[in-house]
Amino acid sequence: KGKLINPSFRTNSPEVNEIWNPKWTQQINTTNMSLPKSQNAGLYVHIPFCVKKCRYCDFYSETDLSLKPRFLDALMAEIEMVSAKELSFDTLYIGGGIPSTYDYNDIRQIVDAIFRNFDYRPFSEITIEINPATTSIEQIEGYRAADINRLNIGVQSFNQRHLDFLGRIHTSGEARKDIAEAYQAGFENIGLDLIYGLPDQSKADWIEDL
Repeated sequence: KGKLINPSFRTNSPEVNEIWNPKWTQQINTTNMSLPKSQNAGLYVHIPFCVKKCRYCDFYSETDLSLKPRFLDALMAEIEMVSAKELSFDTLYIGGGIPSTYDYNDIRQIVDAIFRNFDYRPFSEITIEINPATTSIEQIEGYRAADINRLNIGVQSFNQRHLDFLGRIHTSGEARKDIAEAYQAGFENIGLDLIYGLPDQSKADWIEDL
């Protein structure tokens, strides 16, 4: 049997409360939120902020970092509003954008709120995307302490010529540094984004990246 999701919720943000229409929550119903008992669900959280918009990217992103506090407050409100205990989850992926534009205390706040409002299984995979040039070893260690157990690093290429073509803000050396610091911080589950099929990218270039 379905139920309305927190129809009278309020946030710590006067701005969000002022524009909120209670009818919106009345339209959200969990009747159809079900999976076979043998299956677990996954949750994706999109962090839209980027230091710079890459010329090839077609994802929604925002470079006005002054909006970060308002977005975080709205995200926390939405987590509380949806609060789906009807499903069991075993993956959380925090992507973007560049989620590492938020420090580890903000990410811990997001992860803790999700764990409070969603039924997460033991040993779930909790991933955050990070981009080289936006992190430090202290920040990566903070993500590990915030129950993140998998990093996905937006390398795209180890070839500086290709990074310049893509408009990336990091160097190939910074990408290698991020990988080394991820291991140093205790991460054993690490993914890398690499782009194949770039103009003037030779087979040798691609093999070298791999």
